[in-house]
Amino acid sequence: MRHFSSALRILLGAFAFACTRPHAVTTEAPQLQGASLPGPAPSAVSAVSAAPEGPPACPAVPQEALTLPDEHAIFEGVSNVLIENDSALQGFADRALALFRGKERGHIRIAIYGDSNMTMDFISGGLRRLLQQKYGDAGHGFVALSRPWNWYRHMDVRHDLWEDKWTPFATSTHPTRDGHYGLANIAAETVMPGAWASVATAGPSAPIGQKATHVDVFYMARPNGGGFALKIDGAEKERFVSAAATAEARVASFDLEDAPHKVEVLATHAGIRMFGVAMERNVPGFVVDSLGVGALNYEQFLHVSKESRDPMLKARDYDLVVFMLGTNMFAYDHHEAWVKEVLASYKAVLPRASFLIAGAPDMERERGDNKSDPRISRVNAQFRAAALASGAAYWDTRAAMGGNLSIRRFARAGLAEADMVHFRKDGGIALGERLGHALLQVAATRLTFDASAGCEPVK
Repeated sequence: MRHFSSALRILLGAFAFACTRPHAVTTEAPQLQGASLPGPAPSAVSAVSAAPEGPPACPAVPQEALTLPDEHAIFEGVSNVLIENDSALQGFADRALALFRGKERGHIRIAIYGDSNMTMDFISGGLRRLLQQKYGDAGHGFVALSRPWNWYRHMDVRHDLWEDKWTPFATSTHPTRDGHYGLANIAAETVMPGAWASVATAGPSAPIGQKATHVDVFYMARPNGGGFALKIDGAEKERFVSAAATAEARVASFDLEDAPHKVEVLATHAGIRMFGVAMERNVPGFVVDSLGVGALNYEQFLHVSKESRDPMLKARDYDLVVFMLGTNMFAYDHHEAWVKEVLASYKAVLPRASFLIAGAPDMERERGDNKSDPRISRVNAQFRAAALASGAAYWDTRAAMGGNLSIRRFARAGLAEADMVHFRKDGGIALGERLGHALLQVAATRLTFDASAGCEPVK
């Protein structure tokens, strides 16, 4: 593996320091602001096998658990940019280590918010595949029932609807006055009875997502709400009326056998507001919810009603929330305030979750420029400052891509579109995998400095 010796020296040095400390769970993880490893993540992570084992009653973290496959060739020679303020991700890291030790029996849920680069699930899908192929297929997670843009797609799941019969809502391009968008900033409302939408497990050729054992269907209860029938595998399960005295997001939950499944929503009365379906499996592992909205920025989160978002956030109970925005953020006087306000609102609902602000990817402003769009650097500096001031972690996405004009290198390799903004499928997957390497490095570093981390499941 490339640069193995350099990475090994760095982590063994950290290990030597760790050996002088008591093996009790600490409240401080190592600060790695601005640091980067000379080699790619696979070598760096695998080297952590040298970390001391925990107490005798605590199973050791297997060496292979923190060993990831080599990254895409596009990152050859590009340093693996570490996550800054990684102590903010301690809760996530401890749950991951508990999973690797065989002590965690539940799901470690990750939400990734993004703009148009996330609406086809390439980045989030790359992360999902990396984690689930390595640690077990725990299910696809959340899929919005609406399709505000014809390119809204998810990898490794099947999603369909009778588009002419639904009115889509999105915080950016299809606003609604009541603010009932739900946690994904996307919703759909029936135009007439008979409208249908469906979400199904992936086909047999998909690498993950072929089965589910649990389904959650999210909808809005409110005065004058409509009704819908819910079908699973073609058979009607139950009918729901969403009329209620007060507005609040609700969830209908069903346990199923571990097999392929199809969930269908059929409107019986106009006026039903639907949010989405979450599919999971009753096995330990990571679940990655892709929450992409075209032209999304932080300001739009402030227009989502608490009545629609907060119950859904509590139901999904995320361990890690990632925000990867910035290509639509040029109101410089407001960025830091918006980021801080959004983080505060999410932390109030998810007090045990970890939060990561990922900077905007690289972008070219004009053809022939000899440097990246300068607005991206300015926005990312503001995001970083707001994240660190708010107690969140920060990952420099642009630097992880390779820095100045790295989007041009992606485009030349067929991994990004000619607009020098949007990733193609393989490019998005590669970046999602690189984020996965950075997240696993946090867990590896946590273990190096606290050999008992993850010995007890995080409550």
